[in-house]
Amino acid sequence: MPKAGRLRSTPVTSALLLALSLVGTARADVVWPALYVVASHHHFWYVIVAGFALEVLILRSQLGIATRRAILISFVANTFSATVGMLGLSLAMLGWHFAMDRIVAGTFAPLNLAASLILMLGASILLESALTRAIWKLPIRRTLRAFSAGNILSYTVVAIDLYCFGGWSRSL
Repeated sequence: MPKAGRLRSTPVTSALLLALSLVGTARADVVWPALYVVASHHHFWYVIVAGFALEVLILRSQLGIATRRAILISFVANTFSATVGMLGLSLAMLGWHFAMDRIVAGTFAPLNLAASLILMLGASILLESALTRAIWKLPIRRTLRAFSAGNILSYTVVAIDLYCFGGWSRSL
Protein backbone atom coordinates (compact mmCIF):
# COMPACT_ATOMS: atom_id res chain seq x y z
CA MET A 1 0.00 0.00 0.00
CA PRO A 2 1.45 3.42 -0.94
CA LYS A 3 2.31 5.83 1.84
CA ALA A 4 0.21 8.98 2.24
CA GLY A 5 1.67 11.75 0.15
CA ARG A 6 3.07 9.44 -2.55
CA LEU A 7 1.90 9.62 -6.14
CA ARG A 8 -0.03 6.62 -7.46
CA SER A 9 1.18 7.23 -11.00
CA THR A 10 -0.05 4.37 -13.20
CA PRO A 11 -3.83 5.01 -13.06
CA VAL A 12 -3.35 8.80 -13.10
CA THR A 13 -0.93 8.72 -16.04
CA SER A 14 -3.15 6.32 -18.00
CA ALA A 15 -6.22 8.51 -17.50
CA LEU A 16 -4.31 11.63 -18.50
CA LEU A 17 -2.96 10.06 -21.68
CA LEU A 18 -6.38 8.75 -22.66
CA ALA A 19 -8.01 12.13 -22.09
CA LEU A 20 -5.25 13.91 -23.99
CA SER A 21 -5.94 11.73 -27.01
CA LEU A 22 -9.65 12.63 -26.88
CA VAL A 23 -9.37 16.42 -26.47
CA GLY A 24 -9.49 17.18 -30.22
CA THR A 25 -12.42 14.81 -30.74
CA ALA A 26 -14.83 16.98 -28.74
CA ARG A 27 -14.62 19.77 -31.34
CA ALA A 28 -15.89 17.74 -34.30
CA ASP A 29 -18.91 19.56 -35.80
CA VAL A 30 -20.46 21.67 -33.08
CA VAL A 31 -19.13 24.90 -31.62
CA TRP A 32 -20.05 26.36 -28.23
CA PRO A 33 -18.38 28.96 -25.98
CA ALA A 34 -16.43 26.47 -23.85
CA LEU A 35 -14.40 25.50 -26.92
CA TYR A 36 -13.37 29.13 -27.36
CA VAL A 37 -12.22 29.20 -23.73
CA VAL A 38 -10.13 26.06 -24.29
CA ALA A 39 -8.69 27.41 -27.57
CA SER A 40 -7.76 30.69 -25.90
CA HIS A 41 -5.92 28.77 -23.16
CA HIS A 42 -3.85 27.15 -25.90
CA HIS A 43 -2.95 30.56 -27.37
CA PHE A 44 -1.66 31.79 -24.02
CA TRP A 45 0.36 28.80 -22.85
CA TYR A 46 2.97 31.14 -21.35
CA VAL A 47 0.38 32.59 -18.96
CA ILE A 48 -0.39 29.05 -17.84
CA VAL A 49 3.31 28.63 -17.08
CA ALA A 50 3.21 31.82 -14.97
CA GLY A 51 0.10 30.53 -13.18
CA PHE A 52 1.88 27.23 -12.58
CA ALA A 53 4.84 29.07 -11.00
CA LEU A 54 2.46 31.10 -8.83
CA GLU A 55 0.74 27.92 -7.67
CA VAL A 56 4.10 26.35 -6.79
CA LEU A 57 5.09 29.34 -4.67
CA ILE A 58 1.77 29.41 -2.84
CA LEU A 59 1.67 25.63 -2.33
CA ARG A 60 5.19 25.75 -0.92
CA SER A 61 4.42 28.57 1.48
CA GLN A 62 0.93 27.37 2.52
CA LEU A 63 1.87 23.74 3.06
CA GLY A 64 5.50 24.11 4.08
CA ILE A 65 6.61 21.56 1.50
CA ALA A 66 9.76 21.33 -0.61
CA THR A 67 9.87 23.12 -3.95
CA ARG A 68 10.26 19.84 -5.87
CA ARG A 69 7.14 18.43 -4.27
CA ALA A 70 5.18 21.64 -4.92
CA ILE A 71 6.26 21.50 -8.58
CA LEU A 72 5.15 17.87 -8.85
CA ILE A 73 1.78 18.57 -7.21
CA SER A 74 1.09 21.60 -9.40
CA PHE A 75 2.26 19.80 -12.54
CA VAL A 76 0.04 16.76 -11.96
CA ALA A 77 -2.99 18.89 -11.00
CA ASN A 78 -2.58 21.18 -14.01
CA THR A 79 -1.99 18.29 -16.41
CA PHE A 80 -5.17 16.65 -15.15
CA SER A 81 -7.10 19.91 -15.44
CA ALA A 82 -5.74 20.62 -18.93
CA THR A 83 -6.66 17.19 -20.27
CA VAL A 84 -9.46 15.44 -18.41
CA GLY A 85 -10.76 18.70 -16.98
CA MET A 86 -10.95 20.69 -20.19
CA LEU A 87 -12.58 17.81 -22.06
CA GLY A 88 -15.04 17.18 -19.25
CA LEU A 89 -15.77 20.86 -18.71
CA SER A 90 -16.30 21.43 -22.43
CA LEU A 91 -18.79 18.59 -22.56
CA ALA A 92 -20.46 19.67 -19.30
CA MET A 93 -20.91 23.16 -20.71
CA LEU A 94 -22.62 21.61 -23.72
CA GLY A 95 -25.16 20.22 -21.23
CA TRP A 96 -25.50 23.74 -19.80
CA HIS A 97 -26.37 25.01 -23.28
CA PHE A 98 -29.02 22.36 -23.84
CA ALA A 99 -30.72 23.64 -20.68
CA MET A 100 -30.09 27.40 -20.93
CA ASP A 101 -29.99 28.40 -24.60
CA ARG A 102 -33.75 28.77 -24.97
CA ILE A 103 -33.98 30.83 -21.79
CA VAL A 104 -31.17 33.27 -22.63
CA ALA A 105 -31.70 33.55 -26.41
CA GLY A 106 -28.91 31.44 -27.84
CA THR A 107 -25.62 29.68 -27.36
CA PHE A 108 -23.54 32.83 -27.73
CA ALA A 109 -25.77 35.06 -25.57
CA PRO A 110 -23.76 37.25 -23.16
CA LEU A 111 -24.90 35.24 -20.12
CA ASN A 112 -23.71 31.99 -21.69
CA LEU A 113 -20.32 33.50 -22.58
CA ALA A 114 -19.76 34.73 -19.04
CA ALA A 115 -21.13 31.51 -17.52
CA SER A 116 -18.69 29.45 -19.60
CA LEU A 117 -15.74 31.35 -18.16
CA ILE A 118 -16.97 31.45 -14.57
CA LEU A 119 -18.14 27.84 -14.36
CA MET A 120 -15.00 26.51 -16.04
CA LEU A 121 -12.79 28.59 -13.70
CA GLY A 122 -14.57 27.31 -10.60
CA ALA A 123 -14.60 23.72 -11.80
CA SER A 124 -10.87 23.87 -12.67
CA ILE A 125 -10.01 25.08 -9.18
CA LEU A 126 -12.15 22.39 -7.56
CA LEU A 127 -10.80 19.64 -9.84
CA GLU A 128 -7.18 20.51 -9.07
CA SER A 129 -7.81 20.76 -5.33
CA ALA A 130 -9.81 17.52 -5.24
CA LEU A 131 -7.11 15.70 -7.19
CA THR A 132 -4.39 16.81 -4.77
CA ARG A 133 -6.61 15.69 -1.91
CA ALA A 134 -7.17 12.29 -3.52
CA ILE A 135 -3.53 11.62 -4.36
CA TRP A 136 -1.54 13.38 -1.63
CA LYS A 137 -4.18 13.72 1.11
CA LEU A 138 -3.53 17.48 1.28
CA PRO A 139 -6.14 19.73 2.91
CA ILE A 140 -8.41 21.23 0.25
CA ARG A 141 -8.75 24.56 2.07
CA ARG A 142 -4.99 25.11 1.89
CA THR A 143 -4.63 24.07 -1.76
CA LEU A 144 -7.63 26.13 -2.90
CA ARG A 145 -5.70 29.38 -2.44
CA ALA A 146 -2.86 28.24 -4.69
CA PHE A 147 -5.04 26.77 -7.40
CA SER A 148 -7.38 29.78 -7.26
CA ALA A 149 -4.49 32.19 -7.82
CA GLY A 150 -3.05 30.28 -10.77
CA ASN A 151 -6.40 29.69 -12.45
CA ILE A 152 -7.66 33.23 -11.91
CA LEU A 153 -4.48 34.49 -13.59
CA SER A 154 -4.93 32.30 -16.67
CA TYR A 155 -8.70 32.75 -16.94
CA THR A 156 -8.33 36.55 -16.63
CA VAL A 157 -5.99 36.57 -19.62
CA VAL A 158 -8.40 34.30 -21.51
CA ALA A 159 -11.33 36.63 -20.68
CA ILE A 160 -9.36 39.68 -21.87
CA ASP A 161 -8.56 37.87 -25.11
CA LEU A 162 -12.13 36.73 -25.68
CA TYR A 163 -13.84 40.02 -24.79
CA CYS A 164 -11.29 42.68 -25.77
CA PHE A 165 -9.39 41.17 -28.68
CA GLY A 166 -12.15 39.42 -30.63
CA GLY A 167 -11.56 35.90 -29.36
CA TRP A 168 -15.26 35.04 -29.40
CA SER A 169 -15.40 35.68 -33.16
CA ARG A 170 -12.16 33.85 -33.98
CA SER A 171 -12.38 30.80 -36.21
CA LEU A 172 -11.61 27.57 -34.38
